[in-house]
Amino acid sequence: MTAAAVPGERLRVLLFGPPYGQSIPRGAGGGTGGYTRNMEVYERQLASDEVELIPLFHTVRGQDSGIKALFPVRFAIDFLRMVRALLRHRPDAVHCLARYHEALPREALLAALCRVFGTPLVYDIKAPLFIDAYRARGRAYRFLVDRIMSSTAAVLAEGQLYLPFLKSQFGRDGVLFPNFVPDAEVPETIVPRLMGDPLRVLFVGFCHPNKGVIEAFDGCRRLAAQGVAVHLTVIGAETPEFANHADSQPPIAGFVCDRRGRQPHEEVRAALDAHDVFCLPSRSEGHSNAVTEAMMSGMVVACSRVGLLEPVVEERGGYFIDELSADGVAATLAAIHRDPSEARRRGQFAYDKVRREFTASVARARIACVYRDIARKH
Repeated sequence: MTAAAVPGERLRVLLFGPPYGQSIPRGAGGGTGGYTRNMEVYERQLASDEVELIPLFHTVRGQDSGIKALFPVRFAIDFLRMVRALLRHRPDAVHCLARYHEALPREALLAALCRVFGTPLVYDIKAPLFIDAYRARGRAYRFLVDRIMSSTAAVLAEGQLYLPFLKSQFGRDGVLFPNFVPDAEVPETIVPRLMGDPLRVLFVGFCHPNKGVIEAFDGCRRLAAQGVAVHLTVIGAETPEFANHADSQPPIAGFVCDRRGRQPHEEVRAALDAHDVFCLPSRSEGHSNAVTEAMMSGMVVACSRVGLLEPVVEERGGYFIDELSADGVAATLAAIHRDPSEARRRGQFAYDKVRREFTASVARARIACVYRDIARKH
């Protein structure tokens, strides 16, 4: 047992993830994506009288230019940061927000250093493609994943779908650890939705074609052409594909699009309260922070079934866009517009579910159990 694990003292945990609170224009989503939001919320919300969380930021692609942007240099910087943090803090555990994919060598390095220092590693699997990547990326990739899995003290999974795979492939009992929202941000009551025209639709996220932003944009236009006034607000860094597409479309009666670009979290929260429907026809998604925040606000969620969205939202808590096209988006929004009472009922279910399952207080109690168990065993 390390010094910090003495009964009555707080457990020291290094939290390994991307930096937050800064704009990285060359990074995906401007450096303000889901992992960044997770890192910020984890650090601020999971600490307790039992647990001290200490951030250990890794480098981010696009953060620097010149020689510091090269992969070998970034890898060396991350190595030095890991060693310095392990020596300085002598933590009781390291909690890694796993990105896998191209980040896997860095995570394998972290796992190896944890073995050398005798520090337990918590590997927190985020996003929806861990299984697909493991099966498709070849022997070297699988070897690194196997090494990480064999040496971790605990494996967390963002969604239920990972648990059978972790058990069958690695013999590991994963711990379900979904994304969550700060308790203080959950409103006591929700704003009434769908109280009249126009239909106020919101898209929040990286405006990339894979996120379905073009289908959301075109679907709202199509619904307006059918006679339903639509006001679409788009918040997020825009890729050239979306920007060029949106700029090239002619005006259409009944359709207004407010493209706000990247916005601070406070502005996003205000937008959630000011709109009726949160629309995300994404082609690849984990437990989306934006969807959880939309549910938290009592919005009507219209999203695809991909990844972890379906079990998070459920049929009772939203609407699923089964055809990921402009027509599919328009049809789903039309169904919401036709029966606002049913849509409000589903929004209420989603709000209640967040309060019951996806708040920081629930997550804090769950992760404290994981950390305590690790401290007892080490």
